[in-house]
Amino acid sequence: MMQSYYALIEAGKYGDAYKLREPAPGAPSAEAFAQSFERYAEHHATVGRPSEPVQSGGWLYVEVPVQTYGRMKDGSPLASGGTVTLRRRATGGAWRIFTKG
Repeated sequence: MMQSYYALIEAGKYGDAYKLREPAPGAPSAEAFAQSFERYAEHHATVGRPSEPVQSGGWLYVEVPVQTYGRMKDGSPLASGGTVTLRRRATGGAWRIFTKG
């Protein structure tokens, strides 16, 4: 799922990538999400192996290590690393990118 998400971003399909995110209070709108990529000339990601799922409060959570890299429109390099949290209901359903807003 994370590979698909970053492939959509790389292809400029920000609306489709946005649909893989879980709606959260305070999260950016689809338009603001798309606008946040306007400053990049190139945006790529390397996605690592997800953690084992952890259950909490009726939800399953996994952490996925991600390194992003590319180039800004002004020519400066882009490089960042961290983890992305995915969650879904413990009873099933699709995994979604989870942010607290």
